[in-house]
Amino acid sequence: MLIIDGYWLTDYVSGNFTIPLKFVLGQERKLISNLDFALYQQQDKILVSWLLPTASSDMLSSFKGANTAHEVWSKACLLFVTASNAKVSRLKHTLHSLKKGNPLVKEYLAKINGICDLLAAFGHSISNDEQVEIILASLSVDFESVLTIASFASESLCLD
Repeated sequence: MLIIDGYWLTDYVSGNFTIPLKFVLGQERKLISNLDFALYQQQDKILVSWLLPTASSDMLSSFKGANTAHEVWSKACLLFVTASNAKVSRLKHTLHSLKKGNPLVKEYLAKINGICDLLAAFGHSISNDEQVEIILASLSVDFESVLTIASFASESLCLD
């Protein structure tokens, strides 16, 4: 997006560009080619030819029928959001199905914090209270005393 912005082509991908008429009335009221349309067409096709090679080869078939920079960009955004949502779902599933197992408590908490950090990067923050609930729910019976103390806590528990 920085490069697109840097070349003042943002309107081409956002769809905020009013496409000039292909023909305009010239002298003697004859239709002639519009140079503004020709410039638009040139910029748009150059942008499309730059955008498409940035997609991975296995994704190129998803862009079939996308002829303008706006269509290519919209499709790329949709694919990104879909992939991001799938990643968020996988991370949430991993977070909620994580069990302490054998690693040290410190390593286990670091793993949970890492997953929560990734979710936050995707805009899906997990609150401190929810993290504590996830941690407590995944502890084995070996930690029964911790669970008992936590259940009687009058304030929210701190991850530290």
